[in-house]
This record gives sequence, structure tokens and C-alpha cells, in this order.
Amino acid sequence: MRDSWRKDATLLAVKSGFTWNHAHADAGSFLLFHRGENLLIDSGNCWYPHPQYDAYYRQSTAHNVVLFNGEGENPEDTYHGSKFPCSIHHLIDTGTLKYVLADATGPVSQNFIRNYRSFLWIDDVILVIDDLKTFRPGKFEWLIHTGGEAGRKGLNLNVTKGNVDIAIRPLFPERFAEGFEHDFPERVRLVEKQGLADHAQNDPIPYYAIVPPGEARVMKFVTAILLDPANTPEIERLEAVNAIGVRITRGAKSTEVWLNLLADGRMRHRNSNHTLAGWETDAYLLAVTSENGKPVRFFCVNGSYLRKGDELLIDSLKKVFAVRENGKVTLY
Repeated sequence: MRDSWRKDATLLAVKSGFTWNHAHADAGSFLLFHRGENLLIDSGNCWYPHPQYDAYYRQSTAHNVVLFNGEGENPEDTYHGSKFPCSIHHLIDTGTLKYVLADATGPVSQNFIRNYRSFLWIDDVILVIDDLKTFRPGKFEWLIHTGGEAGRKGLNLNVTKGNVDIAIRPLFPERFAEGFEHDFPERVRLVEKQGLADHAQNDPIPYYAIVPPGEARVMKFVTAILLDPANTPEIERLEAVNAIGVRITRGAKSTEVWLNLLADGRMRHRNSNHTLAGWETDAYLLAVTSENGKPVRFFCVNGSYLRKGDELLIDSLKKVFAVRENGKVTLY
């Protein structure tokens, strides 16, 4: 997904397919080019016969993925292949709203029951929404490999290369601590790890892991990538019964994004009907954009209806991915 075809465009690339032959163990990994610079990177590779080619560069730790108890894909799969491929679905681009869903469960199914990664790009904010469930409790790590210089500043991990910068802000399960980390044991922590540079297997470089406290079986990571850190919109965490969300506000324009926890597969024998900020829906993900307090765009992920009172905005006999704007509903 890109904001234009200029050489200095912002481009988000997501990988999710087969792990086999020369492929890397990078199911669900992503890259970001911004204003001509590669700021969120793939670790690349090295001289083919070197031991680090397979020990590091091809493995999950060298990519922007989520690990469980330090494990990603089975290291054997880069030789033998995985019976279970991952996939990408529902690429949507309305101009100021872009979306894609990566299902990375297959190659990590020795640990994961569910490994869904949604990318929702709204104006100059990209939300990465990871919906994870494992067979047993353990520790999750959200990995990010950066180009240029990276470092913590307040609520953000800032990444700078030349005159270009972005910020990465964890929102769920918690934010970074503002102050001494040991005073906020419930907050996520940033852990610096050591990787290797592209085509330079003898040059160690840092990469990072965002790590929640304790162990869990079910984890929801919601992480904002801010494309204009010097002019960041107001970003608020939203919480309700069986739902979490984010509100992005810039001036008179505001977008609320809600993740319906009743629709994440935990209650398959019941329906997922929910009321999110006054909107009734069974959608897994709902984004409502308003201008001057008036809703102007609705985005539903895997939902069959959206209504408020007597006003029915989206109605389908099956679950759909849909955008309603200017009175028109477009299905994807």
C-alpha cells in the first residue's frame, strides 16, 4: 500500500505466503518506506555459505513478527517447508483509508491457534492490530527492525534516518511507561536485542522487542505508526466491555476504531452482536470517521450489519468487508 507513485512516497509492504526453498520465516512481516527512506526494514541476507545465512537472516527473529516464548516459525521449515501456508486478504484502498489482513497462523501453528495481523492506514497513522491466541500461556514479543537511528522518547520509539523520521507508539495491551519503568510493572517494555546488518554478517546492529509483562494465552497488540511525529494527531486509547479501541483526532476530523472482542472467535457458538460507541454491529473491526461531529465514513471488517436506532447503514446476508461513504456502500 502506498500514498502515491512518487519516488519519495510512503509505502507499506506486508509479506505472508509460503515458507519453502529460498523463502524466509517471515510470515506476517512488514516493511515501511517513508519519504524515500527504508525505516522499518527486513534484515536482508548474507554470503550464502555463511552459517548466519540460515542461523539468523532466514529465521523469524530477523523479521518484524511476533514471537511466543522466543519462537516464531519452526527453523526446520526453511529447509523442509511448512505444510500450512499463510495468506493475505481484503486489500482495500479508498484513498485516505487503506486496509489489509495477514493470516500468519499456519507456519507458527506449533504455538499459535490464531495469528491475525490487520493493517489499517488512516491519513498519517498506520494501526497494526495483532490478534493472537496460543495453546498455553507464555511470553509474547513484538519485534521491530529499524533503519537509521532508533530510541525511546516518551510514549514512542522514534526512528530517524537523515531528515526523515517516524514514531512507533504501543497502545495495547499497554503503553510505554512515562517515568521509571520499575514504577509501572503493568506497562510494556522496550528490549534492545542484537541482530546483523544486511550483507554484513560480522556487523552487529540493534533491533527491538516490545514486551508485555507476565504470561498470557490471548494477546491483542495495537500499535500506531506515526508518519509525521512533529505533527502527531491526538491519539486516545478506548476501552469498553468486550471491546478496545483507538480515537485519532486532528482538528475537526476524528476516527474511532473499535475491535469487537466478541467477534474474535472466542464465542463461536454465540453471536457477536455488540454496541460500539452507539453503533450496533457484529463486525470484527469498526472504524467511524466524523467531521465536525458528523459521521462521514464507516468501515466494517467481517460484519453483516451496522445500524443506529432506526437507521440501517450496512445490511448483508453474510459477513462482508465494507465501506460506506457519501451514502454508498462498497463491498470488498
